[in-house]
Amino acid sequence: CRSPTRTLAAGDILFFYLSKSSDLIRSQCLTTVGVVEEAQLAKSTDELIRLVGRRSVYARESLDLMKASRDSPVLVIDFLLSGHLKPPLSLEALLKSRAFVSNPPQSIKGLEESTFEALSPEMHLDFE
Repeated sequence: CRSPTRTLAAGDILFFYLSKSSDLIRSQCLTTVGVVEEAQLAKSTDELIRLVGRRSVYARESLDLMKASRDSPVLVIDFLLSGHLKPPLSLEALLKSRAFVSNPPQSIKGLEESTFEALSPEMHLDFE
């Protein structure tokens, strides 16, 4: 991704938010949880392709179009999928807990520990 975030470290928890989509029931919800294995900056297309290996959701053509360079590196986040929230956490719950102050962020956003603690009783992972 092109996130300016440079603070991800192994062991950090990732929550995935699904943006608004008229054809998806779970849109505008926190749906999935993962754990960071490693975060690295790719400074060339060859390095990007090497770092993502076969774990990317992007085809090679899409990786080429990212045009990773020293001046415009691409953040590569290797993570382990931990599970899916059942039920997903709604935008309303995220706003109420102050995880989001207004609109959902368009990039990676950190959560204060107190916000995570407020949300965690509502998080139920589905490992089936």
